[in-house]
Amino acid sequence: MVLSSPERSGVRLLYVGPDEATAAPVVEALEAAGFTVDRVADSRQARDRVADRSLDCVVSEQSLPDGTGLELLRDIRRSDDTLPFVLFTGDGSERLASEAISAGVTDYVPRDDSEKQRGALVDSVAAAVEDGHREFAEVTEQLKDQAIDEAPVGITIADGRRRDTPLIYVNDAFEELTGYRQPEVLGRNCNFMQGDESSEAQIAEMARAIDEDEPVSVEIVNYTKGGEPFWNRVDIAPIEGESGEVTHYVGFQLDITDRVEAEREAKRQAEKATRERETVEALLDRLDGLVTDVTSRLLGADSREAVEKAVTGRLVETDEYAAAWVAERDPGSDTVSATTWAGIADPPGPVAADADDPVARAARANETQVVTDGLADRYAELVDGGVGGIAALPLGYGDVGYGVLVVALDSEGSLPEPERRVLSAVGQLTAMALHDLASRRLLGSDEVIELEFALSGDEPFFVGLSAELGGEFTHAGTVTRDGEDTTLFFETDADPEA
Repeated sequence: MVLSSPERSGVRLLYVGPDEATAAPVVEALEAAGFTVDRVADSRQARDRVADRSLDCVVSEQSLPDGTGLELLRDIRRSDDTLPFVLFTGDGSERLASEAISAGVTDYVPRDDSEKQRGALVDSVAAAVEDGHREFAEVTEQLKDQAIDEAPVGITIADGRRRDTPLIYVNDAFEELTGYRQPEVLGRNCNFMQGDESSEAQIAEMARAIDEDEPVSVEIVNYTKGGEPFWNRVDIAPIEGESGEVTHYVGFQLDITDRVEAEREAKRQAEKATRERETVEALLDRLDGLVTDVTSRLLGADSREAVEKAVTGRLVETDEYAAAWVAERDPGSDTVSATTWAGIADPPGPVAADADDPVARAARANETQVVTDGLADRYAELVDGGVGGIAALPLGYGDVGYGVLVVALDSEGSLPEPERRVLSAVGQLTAMALHDLASRRLLGSDEVIELEFALSGDEPFFVGLSAELGGEFTHAGTVTRDGEDTTLFFETDADPEA
C-alpha cells in the first residue's frame, strides 16, 4: 500500500501517456501518494509543459503518438539536465534500458497492471524529487566485488593468457561447495575436482570451448576436498580484454545433486512402471488366449472325459502351469480322487473328503482354494523342480457339483489377482460344459430304467407300517442336515386317517 506524505503535496508531476484508461490507475496511485499530477497525451504537449519550468518531475510511457518516451527524454536533456525523468514503460527491453541510461534517465521502471509496480513507480518518483536530480543507480567497482564475493553460487576466475588457465580467484561459495580454501587452489587448473566418475565427454567439451574461446555449460560429477562426489553445473564464459583477445575465463559452479538424483529416481520409477505395464499387458494377452482356446476346445468336446482332457491339456500348455487334473468325490469311500490329468505321469492319490487339504476344502466348501506356501509333500514333489503353488477350483453349476479342477504352478510361478480371476472363469466354463453334456444326455435319452430294491433282515419302520396298514409306500425323497435328523418323504395309498 502506498502512503501519502504531506511533504509531497506541493510536488508537481507530469504524466505522459496517450491512453487514459491505462494511465488512470497510475495517476490515481501517484495522487494517493500525495503528488499533484497532470496528464498529457503526447510529446508535443509534454515539451510545452516542461518549457514553463513549473514541473518537479516527468513520468513518461515509451509509446507516444508523436514519438517515444526515449526521444522526449533526449529533447528535455538538451535544455534541462536536472529535471527528474522516470521512464515507465511496458515496451521495455535490455537495449531500451541501456539507451535510456545513456540518455540521462533518472530511473527506469517496467510497467504492468499490478499494484506492486505502481508502488515501485511511486517509490522511484519520491526518491527522484526528494534527492534532487538523481542519475540511474550506479554500480561501483566495490559493489561488483562484494556481489561476486557474496554470491550464493561458486564463482572462479582463471587466467586465460596462460596455457594451463590457472585459477586466480574463487569466492566464498566455491570454498563452501568444494571444501577447498582459496590458498589451496590459486594457481591450479580447475580440473583438480575431477575424478573417476567425471564424464570424459563433458571434460572434452569444456576443453574444446576454452580452446575456441566460446562459452560452455556442462553438468559433471566433481569431487570435494574430502572425496565426496557431487553433481556440478559448470558455466564458463570468456572475458575479452581491450584488444579483443580473451584474457580470462569466469566460471560458475552450482551443486545440482538433488535435482539430478530426483530426475534419476523419476526415470527409474517411469521405467519400473513401463516394465510393470508391459508385464500386465503380456499377462492379459496370455490369459485372453487361454480363455479363448479353452472355450474353443470345450465346444468340440462330446463327453465328460473329452471336456476334462481338453481343459487340463490346454492348461499345461501354458509355461507357468506344471500340471492339471480333475478330481471327484467318491461317495462310497468318501474320498476325493483324480479322474483326468495332464502334465504328470501319475496324479496325487485320493484324499479324505474331510481332510485339511486344498482340493478337499474346495470340494466341501465349493470355494476356490489357493496355496503357495507350505504345500504338502504330495503336491510339492509332484513334478521335477518342485511346485510353486496349488489352485483348486470347484466345478459347480447352480447346486450341482462336478468335482474340482486343480492347477499346479511351476516352481517360479505365482498367481496374481488377474490370473486367479481368469482361472476361475476357466473353471466356470468347464462346469458349464459338463452341465450342458449332462442336460443333453437326459433330454436325449429314449429309455427309462426302473429299479426295485428288496430289503432283508430287520424291517425298516416303513416296511412294517406298510404291512400294518395294508398300503404301498413309495419313497419320494430324503433331506439330510448336518447334526440333525434325516427326514424321509413317502407317498402312500393307505388310509390317511389310519
